[in-house]
Amino acid sequence: MFSCKKKYVLLIVAIMVLFTQACAFIGARDSSPLDQLLKGLAANDPGALHDLGVLYDTGVSVAEVPEAAFTLYKTSAEKGYEMSYSKLGSMYFSGRGTDRNYEESLVWLEKAAMIGHLDSQVKTAHLYQYGLATPVDLDRALQWYEQAANQGDAVAQFNVGYILAGRDNETSTLSQDAVDWYLLSANQGNRDAQLALGDIYRLGNRGRVDNERAIYWYRRAAQSNSPAAQSHLGDLLSDGTGVQLNAVEAFDWYQKAADQNYVHAQARLGELHLNGVGTPQNYQKAHSWLSIAAENGEPAAQCNLGNMYFRGLGVAQDFETAREWFERSSNRTPRGVVAVLGLMRSDCQRLYN
Repeated sequence: MFSCKKKYVLLIVAIMVLFTQACAFIGARDSSPLDQLLKGLAANDPGALHDLGVLYDTGVSVAEVPEAAFTLYKTSAEKGYEMSYSKLGSMYFSGRGTDRNYEESLVWLEKAAMIGHLDSQVKTAHLYQYGLATPVDLDRALQWYEQAANQGDAVAQFNVGYILAGRDNETSTLSQDAVDWYLLSANQGNRDAQLALGDIYRLGNRGRVDNERAIYWYRRAAQSNSPAAQSHLGDLLSDGTGVQLNAVEAFDWYQKAADQNYVHAQARLGELHLNGVGTPQNYQKAHSWLSIAAENGEPAAQCNLGNMYFRGLGVAQDFETAREWFERSSNRTPRGVVAVLGLMRSDCQRLYN
């Protein structure tokens, strides 16, 4: 915690250091901007305090000292200097230069939001959306996200769509407004919005399934390294329902998602290695990926791993281990289904979520 005494000491030290460093430059170059800053500091001008805070915040011309920047921004903001509102609120928000304090952050960010500061509008909305400074208030969150969204902010546009879609789920009908906000955000490259659109068209939330559109949006999000999009893209390409089947490309996308610890993709990657689909059959790799996914609770991976032990595929045949994996899979699926699938078939695909 920072005491008032310590804050004022930091402020005085910051100003003294700047004066000392500034004197070395005077006479050696055009010093008029620096002269103005020094005069402002001497007069305790809030704009000058803010500008010095920026220098300590960014480490430009002086050493980076977040604590000094915080103290300068706070003094400036308390004097009513509007440009310091967002800076101070952001430092409280992130805990930079001071202890994290969402309540104080909201006070200053909302002041900045009210005068149109875009980033402050997004952060203020975030605080209301997740109840970090107050109880959750989606109406207030939506109000601030919409203001930022109307300024073209892609994150805010996604969140407007997300909140509207959440409300639509209560009535089981996804509104066009939610989709339109997702589209605005997605077309600016926001991968969360692109993923959301892929889900909408894959699941038929706009009235009918459209896997071609789903693939378009999943591919864009996947290219931005979204593991969920990479995994869903792999599902569509490996299934081939309504789109051209491409097991090799599906394998590549599963690999990318699995490398990011996306459990569903790890399970599917193991299955492809097990069956030699989209890649040469490799029981060792199948066992490795299925084991990772199975330990993370993926029932289809547990079922496939049980099959490997039941049939002795790349491992020593072990009915007891097979039984354990079938039982673990059964605990997450309807009783009896896994036992039948495991013992009678090598395909556990229907167990995927």
